[in-house]
Amino acid sequence: MGFGIPEWEQVVLEADSTNLEFRSDINNDGGIDTVEYYVGTVSELAHTPNPDDRFLYRKVNGSPTSGFRVGSISIFNFAYLDQDGKSVDISNPSNFVAIKMIRITLKVESQSVYGSDPNPDKEECRIAYWQQTRLVSRNLRR
Repeated sequence: MGFGIPEWEQVVLEADSTNLEFRSDINNDGGIDTVEYYVGTVSELAHTPNPDDRFLYRKVNGSPTSGFRVGSISIFNFAYLDQDGKSVDISNPSNFVAIKMIRITLKVESQSVYGSDPNPDKEECRIAYWQQTRLVSRNLRR
């Protein structure tokens, strides 16, 4: 995030709890790329027994969203922090320049339940939970 972007240019273009769009030279070719991570809707996976699963998407330079689905998740959230670890008010885009760290929360659940119960409930989906509390990009000037 921010690799190859001059210090005077904006790195974070969009930031909310489930969407992050930023600029970076992701393949080190001297060109500036735009990368976006966001979650799809639960209706995209309505055919699965899990009512909460959805796709996590990664879009590069506006490529079609169907091009790269990162995986099936039930929770995906961003929290944005300044250089002191305090929350950044992202309701005003002019505050995006203060973003120096990102906290990511991710919960992955299987699309199907496990066990032999013919009428299982959602509680029987396999779960993995992960939270990275301080994801810091060296390229976001501190």
